[in-house]
Amino acid sequence: VSSLIGCILLPLLGVVPWERVVNSGLSGDILPFLMGVMIMSEGIRESGLAHRLSVGFASRMALDGRMVILAFLILGCGLSMLIGNLTAAAVIAPIAVSVLEANDVVCGKSNFGKALMIACVWGPIIGSIGTPVGSSSSVITMEFLNDLADVHVSFAQWMSVGIPSALLLLVPAWLILLTCFPLGKEPVNTRATATTINERRRLSRGEWSVVASMLTTWILWLASRRIEQATGVRVPMSLGAVIGGLIYILTGSEEIEWANVEKSVDLSIFVTVTAGLSLGSAIHESSAGIWLANVLFSGILNMSAFPRAFLTTAIVCVLKMFFSSNTATASIIVPILISLVGSESAIPIWQFIAPAGLASSLAIILVTSCPTNFIAYKSGYFTVEDMAKAGALLAVAASLVVAVVTTFFM
Repeated sequence: VSSLIGCILLPLLGVVPWERVVNSGLSGDILPFLMGVMIMSEGIRESGLAHRLSVGFASRMALDGRMVILAFLILGCGLSMLIGNLTAAAVIAPIAVSVLEANDVVCGKSNFGKALMIACVWGPIIGSIGTPVGSSSSVITMEFLNDLADVHVSFAQWMSVGIPSALLLLVPAWLILLTCFPLGKEPVNTRATATTINERRRLSRGEWSVVASMLTTWILWLASRRIEQATGVRVPMSLGAVIGGLIYILTGSEEIEWANVEKSVDLSIFVTVTAGLSLGSAIHESSAGIWLANVLFSGILNMSAFPRAFLTTAIVCVLKMFFSSNTATASIIVPILISLVGSESAIPIWQFIAPAGLASSLAIILVTSCPTNFIAYKSGYFTVEDMAKAGALLAVAASLVVAVVTTFFM
């Protein structure tokens, strides 16, 4: 609703005409990309493949609590890169709760319960910066770079920055959780979670269909640059996503119903993303973009690459606390940064924008900063204060990690 009100205010206040608002939001590659990704993500969840992988991973660990927390961070991170942070958290959080219940962990009073459930949020959020699939803010950043700065960032280019940043951030996240919530060395029972997959060891037709759709999609995404170089024809990201979604629908089991496919395409995400694109484009085209850029970021423009990247990431992580949507954060921050650096040809624009694009997904401090956080928070094992005190430390670590990767590995 807030997104739609913002779009209505643009023509009413004379910022841009309504036709421009509609064209800025609805044209482009994002909507079909999101549609295909949503269908495949729902397929992974609905077919049981994500649950099978998660339970199989968790139930094979005879570890103490500290290693279980690391395992769930890794699991959430990996799943998020494939199916998005919201779906990944929805898959692993119930498994983590079953582990806690199997070990008679008291809700709200156990450091192990606090650390494990926060890990179920942090893992997917950290993984969401790894690939454009992880968060819509990544795709929005790429769309703004293409439309406003004429800089095309491919799927592989994003991953070359996002995956190293995500992997390097896992260890600091783990150490911060252990520091804020000290644990003993008692072993944790995770075997109880294995019962649901022991009943069926072979992949179902629906699971094989998901595997085929994801493989096809990822091959197209990763090979898009080579295809363009060989043929001169650009392969948009949405093409791979739509083909993958169709493969799942056409080759899946008879249990797949079109009504369920329609439900997997979340209209609220579409509205938020398209409105964000409209608002971001309007900010960039108006003097408001330059004014905001100067207020927030002009002091760092003339710094060298490392401190500039560190402060950009840190500022966005702080600003992220005031938004309840990764999309909203990217829609406001990325256009004003493009406005700021537009005339500064000496600064590589992708290197300048990358820290902000990555940080737009890092809703790691406040529970209210991202819907993904509520999936674990509603279990009652940790408080807002628990996540905030650990998240503030992780924001510093994230700023360092992103600065290192975007400065020395781009």
